[in-house]
Amino acid sequence: MISLFSTREIALGIWMAITLIIILIMAMKYKDIRKSMHDVIKALMNKYIILFFTITLIYAISCVKMLSMLPIWEWQFLKDIIIWVLLIGFPICMNAIQKRDQFFFRNVVIDNIKVFVLIEFFVNTFTFNITAELILIAFATVLLLLIHVASSNQSYKHAEKLLSYVQIFLGFSIICFALKNAYQHYHGFNQIDLMITFSLPLVLSILFLPLAYLFAIYAEYELVFVMLNFRVCSEKRKKVKWRIFTTCKLSLKKIYTIKLKYLKEFYKTMDYKDIDDVFQKFNINE
Repeated sequence: MISLFSTREIALGIWMAITLIIILIMAMKYKDIRKSMHDVIKALMNKYIILFFTITLIYAISCVKMLSMLPIWEWQFLKDIIIWVLLIGFPICMNAIQKRDQFFFRNVVIDNIKVFVLIEFFVNTFTFNITAELILIAFATVLLLLIHVASSNQSYKHAEKLLSYVQIFLGFSIICFALKNAYQHYHGFNQIDLMITFSLPLVLSILFLPLAYLFAIYAEYELVFVMLNFRVCSEKRKKVKWRIFTTCKLSLKKIYTIKLKYLKEFYKTMDYKDIDDVFQKFNINE
């Protein structure tokens, strides 16, 4: 049976709580920090951001509801799903909006079937005791900060190289411990639970691809329509936008092609015949 929270997750939660308390204490003492926190909260209250998170959350709940209908479902997996949605699911949807790359969605699946994913699973499942995890997380965080500082200045190049070796040694040591721990205690775990926990990220990534794709479609359409406002007169905009939508539908590739190759052919003085010619040319070439 897999514990609900691993020692690494507990240690990370403790450090996050400590960090949050420190930030709140500093916010009460320093006006600049209070202002920065206010600005961050105000930015998060943007209606588009709220709508994005609301849609993603509703979709995630729907996925959980669907998965819970499977005979192998256990509510202990809900924790892994929540962590995945917060740390991976939301970023996947946001990256889909920002990148809108036709290879992005393929890469999401590929990234979940690499050997590294198996290593990451063992490292996160077979962890140290809570004391060691608290020290490990603190040390790894400081190490990453030092590497970042060292990489920002050429005069610290040797220090950066030394710190990188320390980082590699630390990572290799954690992997070796996890594999040793897995070998020694493998039979103490429910193998079905292990397989489900391991496969959840891939399953969730596949389930989230349609939502991420729709976000990318919406973002690309919005960009095309905004650009179109500067190239087509107001009385013809609705027709042109509708023609673009009926032509491209849910094809991200077609929308991308319209934006790159054909949007420049629209101009304010064009008549309806000129508009039809553009779309006819698109249908012939694409």
